[in-house]
Amino acid sequence: MEEINLKDIINSQELFCEDLEPLKDFSILWSIFEFKLCDTRYSKVKIGKKLREMNLSKSTFKFFYDYLKERYSGNGFDLFEGLKFENPKDKSSVKDIIIDKTFDSESDYNIIFALMLVVYRFRNNFFHWSKAQDNFRDQINNFKHANSFLLILIESIQ
Repeated sequence: MEEINLKDIINSQELFCEDLEPLKDFSILWSIFEFKLCDTRYSKVKIGKKLREMNLSKSTFKFFYDYLKERYSGNGFDLFEGLKFENPKDKSSVKDIIIDKTFDSESDYNIIFALMLVVYRFRNNFFHWSKAQDNFRDQINNFKHANSFLLILIESIQ
């Protein structure tokens, strides 16, 4: 069997093994998350119900909220559009909660659910190859933060 050269597949971008780690970790963490919190299949209804039951504090996820707010506010709004929300209501809700409002003005649930919607967009864009044209290097921090978010959720139910 011939060795796969990921550099050729991913638009000849300069990638190193450490660049791929967060992407590999995300694949595994998403599978565990989906199994443990969504009964093997993600849906907004399932995760919304589960997040309400878990009654988590938004302060646990402030690191991720701050990262997204900085990334997508101001000149980063084009990056926000790159999330490619399929549902206009989800896009509007996430924009309102993460970009337009302040952390303290929203409920714990609303913040965490909005973060979940963003992670789901990362997931879809990655698993369905929507980010293939983008520079994967620009996505590494997204996945590092998403991995931390997913890990906290997974550990919260054990």
